[in-house]
Amino acid sequence: MENYVLCKCCNTESIVIENKLFFPEEKKADNIICPLCKTKITTLYTDGWFFVQTKEDYIFEQTIEEQKKTIKYVEELV
Repeated sequence: MENYVLCKCCNTESIVIENKLFFPEEKKADNIICPLCKTKITTLYTDGWFFVQTKEDYIFEQTIEEQKKTIKYVEELV
């Protein structure tokens, strides 16, 4: 699950991706920290963990993943 959060300190929009455990356990509170200014953005609850990155970095990684699908490998060219 992806959440978009805005840091009130530096106005950076971040993406928070929740990775849940296969077998649910008791949920715990995790502080979400801004990847740029390192201030607390919010607190979310999960039984797994959160991955936080800026929206810019997230879009960049998505672009790379899309480009990987179009790469022609040597075996395909021969």
